Amino acid sequence: MLKELHIKNFALIDQFQVEFQSGLNILTGETGAGKSIIINALNLVLGCRADLECIRDGHDSATVEALFDSSQNNKLKKMSEHLGMELEEGELIVKRIVSRSGKNKVLVNGSLAPLSMLSNIGDGLADIHGQHQHQTLLVPENHLLFLDAFGDLGKDSDEIRKLENRYRELKRQIEKREDAGRERARKKDQLQYEISEIKKAGLAEGEEEELLSEMKKLKNAETLASSVEKAFSELYDSDSSAMDIIRQANNDLTSVSEIDPDLTPFKEASNSILIQLEDLSSGLRDYANGIEYNPEKLQECEDRFAEIMSLKRKYGSSISEILEYFEKIQEEFSSLESEEQNFEKVEEELDSIQVELQNQASILAGKREDAARKFSKLIEKELADMNMEKVKFLVEFVYEKDEDGPFTFKKKPVKLNPHGFGRGEFLFSSNPGEKPRPLSKVASGGEISRVMLALKNILPGKEDVPTMVFDEVDSGIGGKVAGKVGEKLKKISKGRQVLCITHLPQIAAMADAHYFIEKSFSQGRTTTVIRGLNKKERIEEIARMSGGAVITDATRRHAKEMIEAI
Repeated sequence: MLKELHIKNFALIDQFQVEFQSGLNILTGETGAGKSIIINALNLVLGCRADLECIRDGHDSATVEALFDSSQNNKLKKMSEHLGMELEEGELIVKRIVSRSGKNKVLVNGSLAPLSMLSNIGDGLADIHGQHQHQTLLVPENHLLFLDAFGDLGKDSDEIRKLENRYRELKRQIEKREDAGRERARKKDQLQYEISEIKKAGLAEGEEEELLSEMKKLKNAETLASSVEKAFSELYDSDSSAMDIIRQANNDLTSVSEIDPDLTPFKEASNSILIQLEDLSSGLRDYANGIEYNPEKLQECEDRFAEIMSLKRKYGSSISEILEYFEKIQEEFSSLESEEQNFEKVEEELDSIQVELQNQASILAGKREDAARKFSKLIEKELADMNMEKVKFLVEFVYEKDEDGPFTFKKKPVKLNPHGFGRGEFLFSSNPGEKPRPLSKVASGGEISRVMLALKNILPGKEDVPTMVFDEVDSGIGGKVAGKVGEKLKKISKGRQVLCITHLPQIAAMADAHYFIEKSFSQGRTTTVIRGLNKKERIEEIARMSGGAVITDATRRHAKEMIEAI
């Protein structure tokens, strides 16, 4: 709900602040007083494009600021969550600054915001109907939404939208899979070859180092044997072997250690050396006996090493990396096989959803056509009450053909849309004998306002924009018809805020809050101001609207009776 509107240096407005109330807010004033300026200013904070002509002469910028109560606005709450915007204590403050320098600003709750965000927010704040823009009725895409709201078909439409989204997603998956089919088959064959090659090799961690060591020994078997045998001879088996020399030294130390016990440690050390020499000699003898002269085994090792080198060139710089790659491609291969299995499930789901969409979209299209007939009659009845007896109003359905598609309606191929089959548009004719044409192209501002007024009366509580603004809703009417329009506005204002600019006293008398707009002339400047009226001032204003320039006691009494009769 719009609580406050602050305007500064905007058109003929110098500066003023006005507080609006819930229910029916009526704005009146002399012709040319600037009532439309209020609508233009409100349009600005709802996200419409700014025009430099709105800046008051002699000033560099214009400012419009609005305070909205958003505590009960569920549509705005959802929108703010989607946009990542916080609503502070159930209030939303929107500020527009239009500058001649071109440095225009949009502030939402004190933070700079793009105009596109404000436009989205504005759709959930207020709906303005009249000669100005921001009218949902002028957008044919909205017409099915009104019809669905009337026929209580919103859930059916939402379900089809969900099914259609899923249907399109599955179609994309299948098309993508088919396009990539050959590449997937090629990749699978490649992976299968690589898996087989690595698996067949039977690699083991550390195998490469073991092979290198084994090949080195096999290649140098003669050198190893010669050197080891020579070392064995020098240590143990020659005439002057190390063993003989140490043994003689040990004998000498043994004999003299009996003379001098201090030599005992040296004797024991020589004994230890003799034992070590025995072990060393024995080990060398066993090693020499184990040396293998085996060219066949060497060839086997070299072949295995060459195989490992070949795998390293393809799959990794080490056996460890090759084995890691092996695990990776096994998982990738399994994934490709799973994709093929899942593809069958996708096709099954697509077929199932296609059948469900065919059934549900056909049923919804039929329901819409039934609802459209009742809808049109009620709109015509509502408009007749507002002095538009000769109006023809109907909903035209157009079903786009799709010869290659799987869907049909009334035994004819039809294209599926996110909202089901076909599109609907309101057709309108206010003149007898004239063929109804698209409402958005032939209806005047006043007619659009009355159509919306009729809509709001047959759609009680089904449209959740909290503030509605009607401009020129009373164009071309008077007398009893004006009273009917006033009653309809009053009815709509139950549960939402309505702002209405009017020149008819019958409508003004219905107000929950009444505001007077007037021009004043001071210091050579013309200024538009707005002020709320008390009961006495309301009587005077409605008397003026009823009787013209000369206000009599009779017109005052009549004005008072009109107010008290509500």
